[in-house]
Amino acid sequence: MHDDVHHGSSMNMVKAYIGYHEDKVAIKWYRGSFDRGEEYCKKVVREAKESARVVRAFMNEVDTRGWTVRVAIPRITEVYSEGHDAERTVLVEPYLSHFESFYETADDIAYGSNRAYHRVIHALLHFSIWHTRGRGILADLKGSVDREMKEIILSAPSVIHHAEREHRHSGTGIFSFLSEHVCSRMCKETIRYRSHLRFSDDTSLW
Repeated sequence: MHDDVHHGSSMNMVKAYIGYHEDKVAIKWYRGSFDRGEEYCKKVVREAKESARVVRAFMNEVDTRGWTVRVAIPRITEVYSEGHDAERTVLVEPYLSHFESFYETADDIAYGSNRAYHRVIHALLHFSIWHTRGRGILADLKGSVDREMKEIILSAPSVIHHAEREHRHSGTGIFSFLSEHVCSRMCKETIRYRSHLRFSDDTSLW
């Protein structure tokens, strides 16, 4: 069984209950051409896995003050679509309560926020640039936050590649972020002073 469909910019989503224990999941599918659904879903999974590698490195190398960041990587499956009388490719991932968007483009996140998890997100974004040697930045950061457990779960994020321009946003997202970003202690202790990138003394720009 499932609830009403929620329409996103590129994908539709419905909450569903599957399995013997009726586990709550989110089922997503591409809003565009039916024929491109499988290709798009594979792209989402590929980018989520790439993002997860960055997040794992972040957790291993940065003192996050007790916060944990994880990535929910969706699973690809096929379901019957009555409207097209064929199998539709969909993504299935755990349903995340209290879903919110942290960062889609460089202007979306609340700069200067005193929320602890916003500082973690900012440090993660900074780290993603450092980790990719200035060639990429995490994007489409959305998911849920458990403040008591100090856990952030990201739902299928992606990476903007500055050099290859693989993402729908341009590479200027990296420079836009850095022009606004102010390094926290989390950045300074574990990223800034080990970086191969050169920073000026009065700004966070390399």
